[in-house]
Amino acid sequence: MSHPPTNSSAYPVVGKILGSVAAALIPWALLYPYPTWLLVGLLIAMPWIAIGLIWQSKGVFSVEFDPNVAQVKGTLNLWLLILLPGLPLLIVESTVHGIPTWPMDGNWSQLLILSLIGGLLMTALVSIVSSSTEGMKLRRIGSFLTMSLYALGTIIMANGVLDKASPKTFNVLITNKDSTVRSWGKGGRGPLYDFTFRGVSNSNYNGPVSSFVPYSLYSHKNTGDTVCVQIHPGALSMRWMSLDECSAPMEGPP
Repeated sequence: MSHPPTNSSAYPVVGKILGSVAAALIPWALLYPYPTWLLVGLLIAMPWIAIGLIWQSKGVFSVEFDPNVAQVKGTLNLWLLILLPGLPLLIVESTVHGIPTWPMDGNWSQLLILSLIGGLLMTALVSIVSSSTEGMKLRRIGSFLTMSLYALGTIIMANGVLDKASPKTFNVLITNKDSTVRSWGKGGRGPLYDFTFRGVSNSNYNGPVSSFVPYSLYSHKNTGDTVCVQIHPGALSMRWMSLDECSAPMEGPP
């Protein structure tokens, strides 16, 4: 078994801490994704932390989707930092109120192409910093699949966060409210609350007709009440929607 030079005794500790944080990302996203922006920041940063450590440590860290390869090479495997962030990032963007959401138009081809390009670029970067050719095929396949999911989530986030244009605001009428209660109870991530709505008679609204909402909004709005939908143009020209009280800021966790 080969052993790369270890330049710092802190590397194993750093690897264990980062692996534990990465492993916690999915339950964090599923059960109680707050504070949301801290979670999103960690999800986006994790692959770059892995790439930076592999490059800086010069052989101490690696990304191997086959653990046996890392054992043979004698490296500290950071594969969790590459594998895990994409899925929880998409989960948060799909269900958490107050952050950029999936594009509302038929921009799926544009989104798919950008995600695949992002996945290819990130895969190339992982291959460049991982100088060993052992396990290269599996590494490239695993990196491409996981990095494409990660790129998809990052593009959705960038489309909203970098969107500085003024949104169009529409008054909509709530026609139905519903909740899906999961087994782990009201205090956690389990319940999902949503409104079904339509534009009021003079609003000319033709956007989505349903949206997830926080419990604080769901609990005091009833069928027949009015809320406001904002249609954002998107930094990448992919429109996205937000919904809240009229003339009120976005709310935090339920």
